[in-house]
Amino acid sequence: MAEFTRPATREDVKRLAQYFEHEGVEYALIGGYALAAHGLARFTEDIDVLPAAAGYAWEDLKQHIAQVEIDGVRIKVLTLEGLLKTKQVARPRDQADAEAIERAIAHLRERE
Repeated sequence: MAEFTRPATREDVKRLAQYFEHEGVEYALIGGYALAAHGLARFTEDIDVLPAAAGYAWEDLKQHIAQVEIDGVRIKVLTLEGLLKTKQVARPRDQADAEAIERAIAHLRERE
């Protein structure tokens, strides 16, 4: 039998959030799907999650957790400010994400 993986889907994200909620897992969605929850579309193949077990990173970022609803499912995601903190690394994809997040934050502040 051939082994393979497939890109994660929106349904996978909702299912994972439901499992976590059912089991009482403290988490926040980060990465591409969290960006999408804020309206910033970027291709992603996986679901990036920050669990409470992440220790220092969790303690530093938990104040930036918000809930969004996707098709009736509550999903915990990092706010744009929290996501920006996770993008302060040298990978080109993260740098591009950081620039998009900074533009989105500036746009939202202009609208206030």
